[in-house]
Amino acid sequence: MAEHRRTSPSGLVDLSGRAGRQPCTVPHCQSPANESGRCWSHRGGKLRRKTALARVNRKRRTKLFTRNYGSATRLHAAKAEGCLVAGRAGHRCSGPLDAAHVVARGMGGAKGDARQIVILCRAAHIQAGERGTSDRALFETVYGVDLEREAAKLAARLDEGGGA
Repeated sequence: MAEHRRTSPSGLVDLSGRAGRQPCTVPHCQSPANESGRCWSHRGGKLRRKTALARVNRKRRTKLFTRNYGSATRLHAAKAEGCLVAGRAGHRCSGPLDAAHVVARGMGGAKGDARQIVILCRAAHIQAGERGTSDRALFETVYGVDLEREAAKLAARLDEGGGA
């Protein structure tokens, strides 16, 4: 006895194994549809996992934070000193305090050093720019600071004050 093979309207062999189902209502889709008229890939809902994926690798994030800023208590002790350029050359602080790295951390923040930070307000941090650029040189000239020297002083104060 010959085996009967169903074919789709385009003449292709229907391998879905679901007899009597209409194709998906999305143009150019030949997948079999469910009761709503759409196939599983066009049903409109998101695919769901039974268990959610971790959004961050907590061990790696903790390791990078420690390398970049030291401990949380060290960072809070540094921020307690306030913006480095507050009141200098008419600077008015705006925004939250940032721990600005004097030497760039590298892409992804993997090469930072907790001993090379200074505390700047957000406006000063943006104004300071990157090391080795004209923005950084102008910032240091206008406010009369050497950010690398100030970072070393801050690190010494935090080490001596127990802000490890």
